[in-house]
Order: sequence, then C-alpha cells, then structure tokens
Amino acid sequence: MNSKKIKKFLPIEFYFLLVPSIFIFLFSLFYLKSFSIGAFGTGGFLQGLAASRLSVANLTLSLFLFLCIIFELLYYIFFTGFGKKNSKNGKMATNWRQILSFFLIVSSIFFIAYSLMLFTSFLFRTADPVKTADFSKLFLSWDRAIFKTDPGIWLINQFGGTFIENILCWTYINIFEMLSLIFLVTFFLNKKAFRKLILSFFISWIIALPLWFLFPALSPATMFQLNKMNLAGLNEIRAFNNFNPSSRLKEDLAFEEKIYPVDLNPDNRILPISTFPSMHAAWGTIIAYSGIVLCPWLGIILIPLSIINDVSAVYILEHFSSDVFLGVVIALISILITEILLYFENKYFEDKFGLLSGFDYIRSIIKKI
Repeated sequence: MNSKKIKKFLPIEFYFLLVPSIFIFLFSLFYLKSFSIGAFGTGGFLQGLAASRLSVANLTLSLFLFLCIIFELLYYIFFTGFGKKNSKNGKMATNWRQILSFFLIVSSIFFIAYSLMLFTSFLFRTADPVKTADFSKLFLSWDRAIFKTDPGIWLINQFGGTFIENILCWTYINIFEMLSLIFLVTFFLNKKAFRKLILSFFISWIIALPLWFLFPALSPATMFQLNKMNLAGLNEIRAFNNFNPSSRLKEDLAFEEKIYPVDLNPDNRILPISTFPSMHAAWGTIIAYSGIVLCPWLGIILIPLSIINDVSAVYILEHFSSDVFLGVVIALISILITEILLYFENKYFEDKFGLLSGFDYIRSIIKKI
C-alpha cells in the first residue's frame, strides 16, 4: 500500500497528534528514567488534572457518562445486538467496527493527554532555577513598562472584595470545567466541533512546550508574593506583599500554593514553569471557538467569558500580561492550523476503515437511551 492510499484511510489527527505524541512519550520516558517512577504513574496524571482545575465533580460526571456508554454497549452486544440485521434469524448483529472506533478514539485522546502531561512533568523537573528567576523578573518588568504598575496588584486594589472579584475568581477557577463541558457536548453531539476542539486544544499545548523550555517562568504569586525561591528583590517584595487581598483571594492563592509546589532539591526538582504562555488564556479562546462551531449563538456568551478569563488570570496573580497575550495568539494560531488541516483532509480522507464511525455509534446509543 503506497503513501497516497494510506493518506486516504487515516484522519489528520493520526499525523499531527498521535504520531508526535508517541515521540514525545518515548522522549519523556528516556529522560525521566533518572527520576522517581511516580512520574510515570496514573497518580501523577490525576494530580496534573487536579492542577488543571478539573474538579472531582467534573471527573465524576465524565466517569458516569463513560460507564453509561459501557453499559449500553454491553447491553446491545449481548442482549439485542447492534448493526446490520442477520439474514438468518433477523437479529441485529453487533457492529464491531464502530465499537472498536469508539475505544480507539477515547484511548488515543487519553494517550495524547498523558504524553503531553508527562513531557510537561519533564520540563518542570529539569528547569534551571536561575534562568527561571531571570525570565520571571523580565516578564514582570514588561508589565511595569506597559502599564506603569503591576497590573495584577492594581486590579486587586480596584476590585478586591467586590462582586467583580467574585466573577473573576469564579471564571478562572471554573474555566476548565467549561472546557470539559464543551468537550463532552461536542463529543456526543457534533463530530465536526469535537474534532476541531481536540485538534486546536492539543496543537496549542504542543506549541507551548518548546516555549516553556526556552522561556521558563513562574507565576507572579509563586515567584514573588510567595517568594518560594528567595530571589525576589526589594521592589518585588514591596509590590507583592504590601497589598490587602480579600479572604476569597487569599483562599485561591493558598490553593495555588498547594497544586503548584516548588521544590529546589536537585533529586526531586519541581518548578511549575508553565507561565509563558498562558494555557488558561489559550484554552479559554479555544472554548469560545469550539462553542461557536457548535452553535454560533454561543459566541454571545463565550467571547465575553474568554475575555473575562484573560483578565482573571492576571487578577489572581497566576500570569503576567505577556503570558495572556501570547496564550491568545497561540490559540488563534492553533485554530488557524486546525482549519487548514481539516480543509486539506477533505481533499484526500476517505474513512474506508470506519475509524471515525464511533461518533455515529455514540449518537445512535444516545437516541436509544
């Protein structure tokens, strides 16, 4: 089978997500071998999900829906059958191709996410503290040069203790729950929107990885207000300690300290350097994009929500303004790449193997339910 025929049978995700993830996984596996074996375990993966603010409630909802699907699959396989009618007894025969497609789609997504999270762990464990401190101070200086002050502190002084603060904190904390909701809705209802979401989501992550490596930086809260590395200068200490955050913001900052630990021990170094660019900003933009693909009217809600999310990332002292700006740019680049890839895929891809037929299978089960 030549390459032209192969291209007709494999979707674009195979070339631009799955294959790169295999190389990323093997690279991480090789270079993380000197670290604790816990770096490879599911515990680290779930901890990463928690750090991404995927709440227990959201994971429970996802698990519940997944178990419902499994139950329905087993029911139709063993009791009623599913697929084309058997000419001998008239019973519905199981469509194993669609079932296999469903599990390939789900397992591929988990593998890609795991590989990227493993490589992110590699970056966190190998970041240079001095270089990280230098870039953190550089991005702080950019904020001061642009706004003539520290924008996060200015926002806190303006809106601390008000309903606007509640909106900003709520948006920042729940943006990943919204991402998960869009993920689930598109997965079950709209194959086109789901594929665009998956492609743009993971492409933005892949683009961010080399930038985190080249420009490692900690969040303003971790670097200066918490002063974990004891490298903050006098001006930074004054700026990030001489303000009065509300009890709500104090709770959020304390939570950030727990999920983004800093450890300078060379044997177990952890520096959460995923600040520049901000994936919070990138994925907030992708949420708006995916929602609009699903239903254009959702843009009325999701575009303002994405903007509020960008402001909240600065307000909660998790990102510098340059992080947010670059995150939005990366999201737009990822969306453009996604649209181009799917445009060219339409010219060659013929799903003769039924690799994407699992989406139709899920929709048929939902109708049955």
